[in-house]
Amino acid sequence: MASMVGLDASAASVGRGGLRWQAPAGCPREAEVRTRLSEALGERADELDVVAEVSRREHERFEATVVLRGEWGESTRKLDSPTCDTLANAIVLLAKVSVTDAAPTAPILAVPEPEAEPSAGEPEVGSPEASDSAGGPSGELVSVASDATEPASQDPKASEAAVEDSSSESDAGAVRDSGRAPSSDAAPPSSQSSSRALLRVEARAGAGLLPQENLGGAATAGLERRWFRVELGGAGWLPRERTVAPDARVRVALWAVEAHACAAIRPRAWLTALPCAGLDVGRMSGQGTGAGLVVGRTSRQTWVAANVTAAASFRLARFVGLWVGASVVVPLRQLGFSVTGLERDAYRASPVAGRGALGLELLLP
Repeated sequence: MASMVGLDASAASVGRGGLRWQAPAGCPREAEVRTRLSEALGERADELDVVAEVSRREHERFEATVVLRGEWGESTRKLDSPTCDTLANAIVLLAKVSVTDAAPTAPILAVPEPEAEPSAGEPEVGSPEASDSAGGPSGELVSVASDATEPASQDPKASEAAVEDSSSESDAGAVRDSGRAPSSDAAPPSSQSSSRALLRVEARAGAGLLPQENLGGAATAGLERRWFRVELGGAGWLPRERTVAPDARVRVALWAVEAHACAAIRPRAWLTALPCAGLDVGRMSGQGTGAGLVVGRTSRQTWVAANVTAAASFRLARFVGLWVGASVVVPLRQLGFSVTGLERDAYRASPVAGRGALGLELLLP
């Protein structure tokens, strides 16, 4: 309620025929919206002032609170849309309808005027009950004007229109006007958003998988819905060496295919927390090198490990995010390598390993 009062105060400070436009980055600028209003209203642009405050909601939706002021009075509406450009077009359309309906012309009715008197219990045409029951198919513009014989000041909200953007199907969803009850064939709510794909590249560092410090990278593809995501990727680590005897070393390398399932928790529109669990399947190889070995051999073993990951994705732009994660890895097979003539293992993977990652995500629409 506090934001509504502030918006009304802003509307009072805008002169007739003016525009006050507040919107986040990526939305049309005020000059562009002003041009659209001028083209839509023509010579009647000075009969109306518009105040619009646009904010970005979760799941890439935009919401606008719009105040329209004219000789007929003042009205406040709320609109939301998946794109800010579509929202701007809807605000222009709403302004055009308000100016048109305010003119002292024949009323535009949502249903044709009946020839006979309505029966008892049936609302009269043009009444609020009749306009509420006159919902058309999705995309239809329905407007109800106040009676031309009545002063406009008696009902300043009589010319409010139930607006649903019908500009084109390419707008990926109609603008929803919260001032109108949804019809039975309306689009599903935004909470049932469809899936979208994602791609990610990571740089990794860890310990316990290979000798010494572990450095590597990964590439991941996934599918994301509102509350969860699934991912499949491949990772590789730079080979590392360990000295096991004078002039004898073992060189260890690892690659794996990784599958993850994650919950998606969104405390903010720009932040997604991702607790994940996954399974790694790949191959670890150990190669003996150095002049101290009579014969240098390579051994390859199947790598299987479970992991749990705590990650977060920070939205940098509409389709780009910064991904940060930390994982605990538990090998399900204890892999190791030995050298003939050496009593102890040349190398054995740690029973618990850790890794951290930093990457960029591309979220496809």
